[in-house]
Amino acid sequence: MCCFHLADEMAPKMKRSKLAKLVSEAEKTVIIPSILKDSRNEKTIVDAITEVNGLKLQVKGLESKVEKLKTDNASLQEEVVNLKKTNSDLEVANHEYEVKAAVNFAAGFAEAIAQVQVLAPGVDVSEAHYTKEIRDGQLFIASDEGDGDDEEDSGKKLVDVQDDQIHAVMKNSHLVVKMTSKLQEKNDNDKLKDWSMHIEGGALFYKDS
Repeated sequence: MCCFHLADEMAPKMKRSKLAKLVSEAEKTVIIPSILKDSRNEKTIVDAITEVNGLKLQVKGLESKVEKLKTDNASLQEEVVNLKKTNSDLEVANHEYEVKAAVNFAAGFAEAIAQVQVLAPGVDVSEAHYTKEIRDGQLFIASDEGDGDDEEDSGKKLVDVQDDQIHAVMKNSHLVVKMTSKLQEKNDNDKLKDWSMHIEGGALFYKDS
């Protein structure tokens, strides 16, 4: 009687122990997948953060490149401005050089004509002009083509590009080549070969150095 009573008392305890074990196993089957799921989510989040940080670094790199390009562009614009100014200065200097060269030519031409008039006062120099050249024994307005078709226009262009100073110097000057040929006819051109001479008091003198 006593043994049966003890067995009856142990039966519920064994059932409870099995039940607890089953519950524990059931909890494990729920918790473990949950942990694995959380682990995967955490890895996904870490990967996303890593990617975002990488993109941020790329953005910073691009921003740095943009700033460098802006600086380079500003430098190039400044260089363009400087080059334009240099080009403008060169154009002015070139014009001044052309004017100076033309004025020097005109002055030398006028001096040579004056010497011719001293050496050969009877020679007619009225047709001579600094814009003319000799072709086939005749005087023509100088032209690049040399065909004579646009001689007058070419002569006008040549005159137009000269400065007013040249016109002032050349106002009464004439073509020295024709005068030289006239002197050759008189066998008197040796005096004209030395262009270091100048006129003073109606006679030729060597220029002072």
